Amino acid sequence: MTYNLSSIMTRAWEILRTKFDGHVTRYTLRFSLQDAWRQAKAAVNRAAETDEVRRFRDAILLKR
Repeated sequence: MTYNLSSIMTRAWEILRTKFDGHVTRYTLRFSLQDAWRQAKAAVNRAAETDEVRRFRDAILLKR
């Protein structure tokens, strides 16, 4: 699996600008990159799900 690193970095900068008002520090950049990677991995996982898995997951979540 390969990820589009350019789009992940672009998303990280978008997160940094919105959550931290563009204030760049090691912490804010690290947090933004982690969040962007988390979102990218979640998108890949959602795209890889089959309809059966989706229905099963939704059924479990509805029981909570």
